[in-house]
Amino acid sequence: MNKKINYPCPCGGKIKWLRDKVVQEGVNCGTLDVEICNKCGNQYLPDWSMEIVENKLKNEGLWEKPKSDDLKRFKKIEERMNKSIGVRTFNQKNAIKYLRNL
Repeated sequence: MNKKINYPCPCGGKIKWLRDKVVQEGVNCGTLDVEICNKCGNQYLPDWSMEIVENKLKNEGLWEKPKSDDLKRFKKIEERMNKSIGVRTFNQKNAIKYLRNL
């Protein structure tokens, strides 16, 4: 059985666990466990529900793994960006720094 943990929503509201119909990218993923905030209405999917959604979208051809060429290209771009701003790891802070220097 999957463990349901209660925690607050970032808005300060309380998360309520439900089973609800989930439709992503126009694909009916079925009735799944979801977490819904009572204040802002945001819906969150626990890991086990997200796995089902990912598999449904993959079966429909809407969720693909990046191709190895794309990963190599991304790595080269990342290395160039790191070198240009003098950092070893690329993160959000470093990305902002890089973009400001353009």
